[in-house]
Amino acid sequence: TGFIKLGKGKYGGDIASPCITELDEPTNVTISFKVVGYGDKKSVKDPIERFYVGVLGPGTITGCNGTDGMTGETIQYQNADKIKVNIPAVKFGFAEHNWFLKNIDPTGLDVWQLDECNYSISVSGMDQTTRIVFVAGKAPFDDKYSDPDGKTQRLFLDDFKVVQN
Repeated sequence: TGFIKLGKGKYGGDIASPCITELDEPTNVTISFKVVGYGDKKSVKDPIERFYVGVLGPGTITGCNGTDGMTGETIQYQNADKIKVNIPAVKFGFAEHNWFLKNIDPTGLDVWQLDECNYSISVSGMDQTTRIVFVAGKAPFDDKYSDPDGKTQRLFLDDFKVVQN
């Protein structure tokens, strides 16, 4: 409980963190979080294969840790002013067991304890105006993230932490 669900049905979803106002100057940080894939009521995994974590505002992604993490990506994101911007991002995948499947974990609490649910990115030069963006699914912000294959793009996100290096 307390986690956030991104996406629904045949659509992905996105969320942007609030700005970290405690950062008085450009700072190097590690941002960690947990991600669990969605399983339906019959414990069938959604066909989501990837998700993105981007930096909106000042900051450079310098590294990542997590399943199939790949730096050097760019995604298009629509900011609060409804302007589409290209932002640097990391692409991640899902490991074999980081899925909420009711037939294995009826309460949905045990899966969060698995190491393969842990992800992180390193950012240099993040300041008090920077926001971290999570995008579920394979498409960047475009027409509500509708998946061209009609596949569902849901995930759960929890334990978002920013630690100054």
